[in-house]
Amino acid sequence: MMKKITFLLILLTVSLGYSQELLNNGDFQTGDGTAWSGNAVNVVETGPGSGEYVNQAEVATAGQPWDVNVSQILALTQGVTYTFSFDAYTDSATGTRPITVGIGEAPGGANGANVVIANLTDALTTYTYDLVANYGNAGTVSDRVIFDIGAATGFVFLDNVSLQVQVLGVNDFEKISFRVFPNPSKSSWKVKTENVNMSSIQVFDVLGKNVLSLSPNTSETVINGSNLKSGLYFAQIKTETGINSIKLVKN
Repeated sequence: MMKKITFLLILLTVSLGYSQELLNNGDFQTGDGTAWSGNAVNVVETGPGSGEYVNQAEVATAGQPWDVNVSQILALTQGVTYTFSFDAYTDSATGTRPITVGIGEAPGGANGANVVIANLTDALTTYTYDLVANYGNAGTVSDRVIFDIGAATGFVFLDNVSLQVQVLGVNDFEKISFRVFPNPSKSSWKVKTENVNMSSIQVFDVLGKNVLSLSPNTSETVINGSNLKSGLYFAQIKTETGINSIKLVKN
């Protein structure tokens, strides 16, 4: 029951933040490895009749991190920042052990990736990382989320895996001197910075489809949404300081 409450809170947070979940079956509640791949996919019930599921993997012999792995294929966009989070833990016999996690190219490509080392303990912990798809071929080849766990022996339990486009709130944009107005809008939005040129703006719908692309190279521009349907959109704005995202509402 606690897991279900936790996942509902995650969904509520996502809804209030107008962010979009990119992964399927991240909570493993299908009871199987639907949408996941790798030789460490092993979905188990946490207790008889509990109705709660996690992915349980055991490494008997340590080797290369990628020798034992769990991943999910999806499409990412080069240069975009993603928020990657998951719950993970070991058992008391395993104690503390590392795993390699992140985003990168699917197997078969050049295998570029942006990964970090997460040090797990036997206490369930939520890990959250902001990762940029900056490995060169994101969006032109298949991408994936990565759990490479073969570098150390013992158990690894994974649950509530989430990947979302990083979306800034109004206060975050004030810190970097962005203005987007009017928002909501019936037709267009004016985007303005303080003396920082915007090299590109990409607008996505809630399904992740790129519906508009601009290359303003100025500090002030207009996003013309007159041909867009009413609804929620996400604008990814690239400047010399990086890429940031904000929601746009079309009335």
